[in-house]
Amino acid sequence: MLLFVVMLMGVATVCVQAATPEADVNALIGPYSTQQIVGLDVGETYTFKLKNGEQRVIKLIAVTEERDSVIKLVRRADVKIAIDGKEHDLVCMPYVMPVVIAG
Repeated sequence: MLLFVVMLMGVATVCVQAATPEADVNALIGPYSTQQIVGLDVGETYTFKLKNGEQRVIKLIAVTEERDSVIKLVRRADVKIAIDGKEHDLVCMPYVMPVVIAG
């Protein structure tokens, strides 16, 4: 499962692998941020509401991981998503900042 961070002022995504259920993470960050954590498997969609009342539909299309050859850690993930039917490519790796899309 891939988790996305969705900023409610627009759509920004960050790919994170985590064992914590997204409900627990959302409860932890809720007092400090307007972001939502959404867990999606390939092919799944999620509809969320922006601050201005608009709704967006995000769909996880594909994930390709590059792993370290020694200890098999994920060093990079190329992610393809669709927001309201328009496809976007994201790169998730250390030192890469979140990207604002459709915001």
